[in-house]
Amino acid sequence: MAELTRQEVATILRGTKSLFRRDLSGLDLSQLNFSQANLRDANLMGADLRGAALVGANLDGANLSAANLSLADLADARLRGANLILANLAVASLRGADLTFANLTGANLTGANLFVANLTEAILIHTNLGVSQLTGVNLTGACLFGASLVGANLDETILAGCNLMNATLPDGTIYKE
Repeated sequence: MAELTRQEVATILRGTKSLFRRDLSGLDLSQLNFSQANLRDANLMGADLRGAALVGANLDGANLSAANLSLADLADARLRGANLILANLAVASLRGADLTFANLTGANLTGANLFVANLTEAILIHTNLGVSQLTGVNLTGACLFGASLVGANLDETILAGCNLMNATLPDGTIYKE
């Protein structure tokens, strides 16, 4: 259960911007400005972050499972080891974000912009990346088992050691080794 209200979070964001290890689960935090905030190890499970600005925010180790981050701006954010299982990131901006070791199993990234993001060793099992911008993304060692990449732009994407078994490729074909 969340330990703060939306208003208390907004007050902190105007001051120290530190929400380190805070429980914000289930809160409506839509449209708030978390830019450069410290949300490391925070619990945002099921939180509504639609349209929120999280530019340059530190979300390393944060629990964002089942959170709604549609239309959120996470450009240059740090999400190393973050739990984004079943998160909704449709049409979100993750330009330059660091998602190394993040778990995005079952997440929806339809139409998301991940230009030059780092997803090294990320888990993207059954993740929907349809029509997303993956130009220059580093997916070294990532697991995209059963992921959907239909219509995604993979120009200059680094796929070294990436598991694409049963993934649906941009042209609609299923990858089989």
